[in-house]
Amino acid sequence: MKIPIVSIPIIQIPLQKNIQLFLKREDLIHAQISGNKYWKLFYNINSYLEQSPENPFIITFGGAFSNHIAAVAALGKVYQLKTLGIIRGEEIQDKWKENPTLKLAHQNGMDFQFVTRSAYKDKYALTQSLQKEFSTALIIPEGGTNESAVEGIQFMLTEETKSFDYLCTAVGTGGTVAGISRFAEKHQQILGFKVVDDS
Repeated sequence: MKIPIVSIPIIQIPLQKNIQLFLKREDLIHAQISGNKYWKLFYNINSYLEQSPENPFIITFGGAFSNHIAAVAALGKVYQLKTLGIIRGEEIQDKWKENPTLKLAHQNGMDFQFVTRSAYKDKYALTQSLQKEFSTALIIPEGGTNESAVEGIQFMLTEETKSFDYLCTAVGTGGTVAGISRFAEKHQQILGFKVVDDS
């Protein structure tokens, strides 16, 4: 089974201005795997499944309220893949059931491993350790951003988006805006709006 390419409607938002504003409803892809998360996982998961791993296992990283964690868990449930979330902050280990994001992810079958914030900062060491322990697992970075994710973002752009002068997106880990910038038409300007305070 592979993640399919799906068509997303574009709606116009009426404005009493001398501009036209449109919204691409990426949130309609899936109730829990919506928007850029779907496309960032598209190549990551499909490439992994093409290798026919014996016991498919997805590991990824995120905070207690990570939409990415929730999306990977939901995808795991849909495609019957085991999932593990490496969660930032040991302080929530005993009270994660009070967190709606983690509760939903767990209901979708995700297991958790809680790590200290200092350990979480060293993703390279964490990834190396996890790869040794789970040698056949697919390890996806925090927020889902890697080269495969950037490539997957191209499917957010269609024949219908080619005529727009500006393409706007939220910016978290940067994968979505990087993909849109890579695959946009030459005449289009890309505007990114920061939504995460990493300071």
